[in-house]
Order: sequence, then C-alpha cells, then structure tokens
Amino acid sequence: MKLFQRRNLPWYSLIILAIFLFHIFGGFFRLMEKKFSKDFNYPYDVKLKQLVDRMMIGEKYTPLNEFQYSIDSYGPYICKNPARLLFLVKSAAKNYRRRNIIRKTWGSPVHYESVKTVFLVGETTSKSVNMMVVRENEILKDLVLGNYIDSYYNLTLKTMTGLKWASEICSQNVEYFMFVDDDYYVSTKNILKFLNDPYTYPGTEFDVKNVTNIDTDEFCLYTGFVYKKERPIRKIFCKWFIPLKDYPYDFWPPYSTGGAYILSRKSLRMMNYASLFTKPIRLEDVYIGLLAYRLGIQPVSNNENFKMEAKYDFEGYRHVLAAHGFQEPRKLWMVWKEQSLADQNSSLGS
Repeated sequence: MKLFQRRNLPWYSLIILAIFLFHIFGGFFRLMEKKFSKDFNYPYDVKLKQLVDRMMIGEKYTPLNEFQYSIDSYGPYICKNPARLLFLVKSAAKNYRRRNIIRKTWGSPVHYESVKTVFLVGETTSKSVNMMVVRENEILKDLVLGNYIDSYYNLTLKTMTGLKWASEICSQNVEYFMFVDDDYYVSTKNILKFLNDPYTYPGTEFDVKNVTNIDTDEFCLYTGFVYKKERPIRKIFCKWFIPLKDYPYDFWPPYSTGGAYILSRKSLRMMNYASLFTKPIRLEDVYIGLLAYRLGIQPVSNNENFKMEAKYDFEGYRHVLAAHGFQEPRKLWMVWKEQSLADQNSSLGS
C-alpha cells in the first residue's frame, strides 16, 4: 500500500496543483456566476428610473447610499459664468506638476474661453502634502477636495464627489462635463467640435439611436472608449479582482473607460441621483456603467478617437479627442504645442 501511495504521489500533487491554479485563476467563480442577460438585478432593489425622474423635478427621497464625505471648493467662483464644458480632472494629491501643465494647455481658460477646469483631489496620510494641496487651492481656486484617502480603490468615491459637486454647483451654468485622468492628452478644440454633434463626428459607431435635437436638458449623453461585453476579472491575484458577493454576474453592462468620458447635463444630474440608490463598487468606470444601465442610458462609443494606448503620431492625432499615456508633463506640452500650432496654421490657411 505504501509503495502504491509513493508511486502516485506526483499525480496527487499535480491534481492538487491543478485545483489550486483553477481556483486562483477564477475557475470556480466562473462556474458560479449568474447570467447577466437573464438574472441582472443590481442593488439596491428600487424602481430607479422612476425614482430619479421624480427627483429631477424636485421630489425628495431618503438615500440608501448616502454620501458621507465633506467637499471643499471655491464652487461659486468656479461656476459663476456659463460654460460649454467643464473638465473634472481626477488627480492624485502629489501630482502638482501634471495639474500645472494641464492648466497651461488643454484645460486653460485663456486658450478656450467656453471651458472650465477643476481637479478632483483627495487626502493623503502625509500632513505636508495635504497642507500643500490646501495652499494650492487657496492660490489657484480650482481644486475640489474630498476628505477620503486618495487611493486607487477610492476612485469611485472621487467620481461620486465629482457627480455630487458638479450637479449641485455647476449644472445650471455648464452644458457638458468631462471626467478625465491627469495623465491624458485632450484636444479641447476637437471635444468642442464633437459636442456640436457627437453622432456625426469621425469614429463614432453607428449602433446608437441618432438624436437630432441635441439639447443638454433633454438628451442623455454618455460617451468615451466603450467596452460593450467585458467579463468581471475573477483572478484572485489581480488588482481588478471582483468577488461574487460584490458582483455575481458573468458580464458587466456596457461602460466607458474611466480615463476619459463625457456626460451631458441631464446625464450628470440623473447619475448623481442614481448613485444615492446604487451600491458602490470599487471599479469607478464600471460603476458609471452600472448607473447608466440602470437608468437606460446607452453609451455612445468612439473608440477610434478616445484612445487608450496609442503612440503619438502627428496626423493620427488630428481627430483625437483624448489619449492616455501622458504621465510626463513635458511630453504633454510638446504634443499640445505641436497640435495647437497646426490648428493655427490651418485656420490661417482657410
């Protein structure tokens, strides 16, 4: 018997190893997932669309997911005058250099009069960094400070901060709102052109309902680089791992990457109200997709010009709306300068 066990020990080890790998790579979780197409019912169990519609006309309801963090900003100063577009830039507290180059390039009101820019910033465990951020805001008055810890897994809180603050402070005077990370290049000129008619801009996919009356108080725009049929990551060792208790379904609803997406005024206000009755999930881009899906807002995808990772090419960037991969301020400055100069020459030529 012992000889038999010794001979088979390598096989037992391989079986145990295979079961272990199957588990950490999410195999068992996959087997237990529910069907999104049949069983989807994300908490909280309320008639969300009807509830939000009533809140849009002024009715009050007690939130199931109350926002418990304080927000500090120079709101009345920032949104005093009407604007076509407000950039809400998600920025880590330590990233002063990135914020500064954005203030001088695509987020500058000097270059784009109908555009305003604010930076969504949380707190750190460093008192000196927190003090520097407060001082920065006192001087420049363009930060929206939340008293949550500024971390990757708190990006949903940062996004909820942006929804709440912009809806309450700026939705009367601003037509469109673009949430964008501080390591993005944005062509503000192209964004403004895109907003004149998102459905006919180069690269917009045609599987969306065409809206002819583009009134920010009447139609719901949610647009960016859209993932249409993504599965939750169940690999235990991955930073995007989602356990079944948080999300038991086999697919996510369609959602735009959180790096850069645009909401119309109505979408922003509806999503802010919807967030009060929708359980948060730590993936911020998925959370916005969940809000949109529960509200019946279909994302408009332009994956050609909302770029995730793309090596810079002068001609290839002529229609680009936003592009990821600009961690270095110097690189952002060079690309923005070259594209802006080309725009000026084109205007002179015409």
